[in-house]
Amino acid sequence: MTSGRPTPHPPSAYVTRYQQGMSIRQIARELGVAYGTVRDALIRAGVELRGRGGPRQRRR
Repeated sequence: MTSGRPTPHPPSAYVTRYQQGMSIRQIARELGVAYGTVRDALIRAGVELRGRGGPRQRRR
């Protein structure tokens, strides 16, 4: 659920990092904001969120 409050960083700060492969948690930690702040900003920007856990590695 989005709160409608402005974020302390421009949306591009979150979107660019997310598109470069950083997780929402990593972005939040790097920018000093809450997880929900980053997630809400990405959703408002129309970014399709990745699934949880990242890519799985196959064992041989």
